Amino acid sequence: MEAENNGTARANRIRYTECDWGDLIEGTKEQLQALGLGIGLAFPGEVGGPRIELKVRDPRGYPVRISNRYHNDERYTAYLTFPNWPARPSGYQWAPTANGLKRREYTWFDEYIGTAEALASAGLVRIDQLPGQPGMRKVRVTILPDGSLPSGGPTANNRQARLPGARWIERASASSYRVNIVVTEDEKARRRKADEVAEGAWLRQVRALPRPARLQPMAQSKWADLQAARTSAARDIGFQGMLARIVAAAGRPSA
Repeated sequence: MEAENNGTARANRIRYTECDWGDLIEGTKEQLQALGLGIGLAFPGEVGGPRIELKVRDPRGYPVRISNRYHNDERYTAYLTFPNWPARPSGYQWAPTANGLKRREYTWFDEYIGTAEALASAGLVRIDQLPGQPGMRKVRVTILPDGSLPSGGPTANNRQARLPGARWIERASASSYRVNIVVTEDEKARRRKADEVAEGAWLRQVRALPRPARLQPMAQSKWADLQAARTSAARDIGFQGMLARIVAAAGRPSA
C-alpha cells in the first residue's frame, strides 16, 4: 500500500509503503524530519553524518534506519520496524560443524568457512586447490563436479559449474577460506518447499496482528520546536522532559 503527495518532480514526492516487515518511507531529509525522523541530526553523506546509515527512533520509540545507499539524488529511504514484530524466517544462518567449520544453507548451495586445514580435513577441498596455489587462480577457484577445472577465461560461463557437486573457493579472511558446494536437485526442491512453508506461516502471523498507524506529518511549528530542542540538548538539562512533552503533543489528534 503506497501513498504519495502531489507534485511533478520525483524529489518532491514522498512514498510511504506498508510492508509485511514494517514501513518503508522514501523522501527528502525535510520530508522525513517532518514525520519526526532524525530531527536535528546529520543524515548519511552529510558533514558530520554517518557514511551509509543513520539509526534513530521514531516519535513512538520504534527503531528506524535511514539510508541513501540506493539514491543518487537528495532522497533517503527509512526502514521502520515494529517492536516484538515476528522476524522474517531465513535459513541463511551460520551453524558450527563438528570439525570447527561454520556452515549455512542456501536454496541451491551450502557455504562453509574455515581454515585451509579444517576444510581439507573435512574433505571439502584440497590444499593445492586453494586460490593462489600453483596453477590455481588468485581470487576464485571453481572445481567442476568431476574434480576438473573449467576451461576458458576467469569470466567464462560454464554450465557444469552450476551442477550438483560443483564448488567454488574464495578467501574469506587472512586465515580462512569460503567453500560453496552446489546441492542435488532433490535437495534444492526440498529447501524451496521449506522456505515457502516458513514464509507463508510468517505472512499469516504478521497480517493477523494489529498494525501500528502510519506516521503523520507534524505541524510546522511543532517540527521547529523539536529541531530547536534537539539542537540545544547539550546545554539544556531539561531536554529529555521537554522533548517527550513535544512529541506527545505532536502525536495527539487536534480538537
